[in-house]
Amino acid sequence: MSSQGERANWTDPTYRKYFIDLCMREANNGNRSGATLKPTAWNKISQELKTLTEKSITPKQLKNGWDYMKRQYLTWLKLTMTTGHGYNSTTQAKQFRNKPLANAEELEALFSGAVATGAYNWSSGMEGIPEMGNLSSMLSETPINVEDNDCEDSVGAIDGTLIHACIPIDKQVPYRGRGKGECFQNVMALCDFDMIFRYVVVGWEGIAHDSRVLTETIRNSRNNFPIPPPDKYYLVDAAYSHTRGFMAPYHHVRYWLGDFRSGGRARGREEIFNHAHAKLRNVIERAFGVLKARFPILKRMAPYSFDTQRNIVVACVAIHNFLRKISVDDALFAQYENDEVELESGHGNQNHTANTINSSSIEDQNYMR
Repeated sequence: MSSQGERANWTDPTYRKYFIDLCMREANNGNRSGATLKPTAWNKISQELKTLTEKSITPKQLKNGWDYMKRQYLTWLKLTMTTGHGYNSTTQAKQFRNKPLANAEELEALFSGAVATGAYNWSSGMEGIPEMGNLSSMLSETPINVEDNDCEDSVGAIDGTLIHACIPIDKQVPYRGRGKGECFQNVMALCDFDMIFRYVVVGWEGIAHDSRVLTETIRNSRNNFPIPPPDKYYLVDAAYSHTRGFMAPYHHVRYWLGDFRSGGRARGREEIFNHAHAKLRNVIERAFGVLKARFPILKRMAPYSFDTQRNIVVACVAIHNFLRKISVDDALFAQYENDEVELESGHGNQNHTANTINSSSIEDQNYMR
């Protein structure tokens, strides 16, 4: 293969999203160098893009891609600040005549220097929640029973989800970097195969990559993250690394349940494995589905302080667990029992949030803009 690398298509939506997500992850991990990224970051992105897309792109090409997208973003920013829209008659604006800048919110977070710090995050492994008593004990009072599920070596599933957040205007960028145009906090949870949440991390900025939330949670001993025993593992999706204690699916073959419904039965051992993996891991998606269906405030948060918004999520999780343990006949849990239900997962968007009804007042909406 040529040392020049293959041709990079920066307009391909999937390829572009992979690249932006990897750049945001490296930036959030402290690998910025001035107005770009460190050489080690470019090398890492090059290797991971090859794994994800089977294309060899050199660090120099990646830097060119960064510069290309930065020029796009700066042109878009100038236009929106000047006209309030995405188009005027200047030469630079012609590229936005028929469609807006792709991934505008992610690019804003990337090139404005915004980073996810996790400064306001809280985990259920910590001592407790301010002004909320012993809710943390409700989240983890019962150990995970590894004999209660169909896969004796898996002890639960981990994933992240986006919960709507109300953030003051001058602090919004790190919370709206997922291309949705609104603000979110990134919430990571571990659940067992009975849809009971066993561990939760709340309060991370919306631009935070799921894998970083997990890594930082494990790294901080104050979080008391429950590492599985040496012969056990948690199920995770492709956003996470496949490593000891965390089993991810195969790349480059079908994984999402919707792929198998539309494309027929699994073929070959890797697809068969991925299908079984997806059906088991789907329990975390269903648990999130029940949680958001029961508590609409998670889809449209009220403009409380961010600490209160964070604590509302934890309270909802605790009530979810309480109801799951005492309810023999609950309509929502019954609705989400089917392990073939696909809710939150999707191609390149593992943090999908359901459509919501905006019942906020005009004053609240102005606060959130």
